[in-house]
Amino acid sequence: MGDSYRTFVVVNPRSSGGSTNKRWQAISASLSRALGTWDHAFTTAQGDATRLTRTALRDGYEMIVAVGGDGTIHEVVNGFFDGEEPVSAQPPVLGLLPSGTGGDTRKTWGLSRDPDEACARLGGLDTKPTDAGRIRWTEPDGSPAFRYFANIASFGMSALVSKNVNESSKVLGGRLSFLKSSLAALLRYKRTPVRLVTDGDDTREVTLTVGAVCIGKYFGGGMMVGPDADPSDGQFDMVTIALTKLDMARFNSIYKGKHLSNPKVDCWRGAVVEAAPVGDVDVFIEADGEVFGKLPARFEILPGAFRMKV
Repeated sequence: MGDSYRTFVVVNPRSSGGSTNKRWQAISASLSRALGTWDHAFTTAQGDATRLTRTALRDGYEMIVAVGGDGTIHEVVNGFFDGEEPVSAQPPVLGLLPSGTGGDTRKTWGLSRDPDEACARLGGLDTKPTDAGRIRWTEPDGSPAFRYFANIASFGMSALVSKNVNESSKVLGGRLSFLKSSLAALLRYKRTPVRLVTDGDDTREVTLTVGAVCIGKYFGGGMMVGPDADPSDGQFDMVTIALTKLDMARFNSIYKGKHLSNPKVDCWRGAVVEAAPVGDVDVFIEADGEVFGKLPARFEILPGAFRMKV
């Protein structure tokens, strides 16, 4: 094996407003200094990173490096699985070379945006076992669906925010793009009653603005929604926020993770969370910034599903 893993690099050239493609020559040189030999492919459409990851793992690559933002990481982690089963006999290694809008996964792991620093971290063999999450829901035609996530899944206003961000130019950068989209969503969203069942026996009903199922700490372009979340502890941190529109407009404590003391915020832990709307109302889901599906849904932790390159 030597002093680095056999590595395949999945590159989203459109990430960070296309600057990844412009900086690729410099990034490539940094990767070669850190890893020696490696292979790569560029994504050209949604779902490519998942497909490329599965193929690389089947071909014997040990580490997949995601070059892009949270959406690219999301697709790569989905590529660690084929249906319900892992692609590899051993948990694969995920390396991050952050180059995206939100950067919430990299913030959880304390990774620099500097390409040289990020590439240097990819050398060597040190890894940390890391959890993944799986979401199950039902499509409008009645068929069951599921997908995996690496950082945070959420429902409520946050899904509307992610939809707005994904449809925008993101020219303002991560935090400002999410802030602008949050204000737009705030004008449209109404708090919704949701029933939450954790590990089969803890039942709560919350008229919430946002429900966040956290493996990592950050979402929404830098909001530390799960300040105590540990990506390796085999449990979700479940956070519910039940604030009025006025309260949400001045809810700055979430950026520093100081919001858990708010009486309208609750946090608890569990391995399985089932969430369903109370009444006939649509509550949409996002995971790692990607929007899909709606409640009811089941969120399951998969302890040590992969290894993070640290």
